[in-house]
Amino acid sequence: MNEKLAIHGGQPIRKDFLPYGRQWIDDEDIKAVTDVLKTDWITQGPKVTEFENKFANYCNTKYAVAFSSGTAALHAASYVSGISNGDEKLFSGTNAKVRPSFLRIRTLPEDSACFNTSASFCRASEYV
Repeated sequence: MNEKLAIHGGQPIRKDFLPYGRQWIDDEDIKAVTDVLKTDWITQGPKVTEFENKFANYCNTKYAVAFSSGTAALHAASYVSGISNGDEKLFSGTNAKVRPSFLRIRTLPEDSACFNTSASFCRASEYV
């Protein structure tokens, strides 16, 4: 492994661009979206219920709940896990940007080698 990360002037590991994500959208996908856009149900409605039911079945669980965003899902997860107004939780720098609005968040410094919160920092700090 290189001594320095590429971001700090070291040799990159990859020569080709690695995309964050790729999507494969075909005509059937476009038709499904168009069909919904032509109804009165752009949000909520029978297609959301259908998706939730199929996803729950796929995951072999009784329920699944669709959210409009990852932020909304984190907010709901915080609520149902018992985190409440005024609680203080630790998040890495990236996750703190999508935190539920009712939490007090302390963003922890990131380990420069891996860009994640350092466990040794947590153990040796006032945050624990």
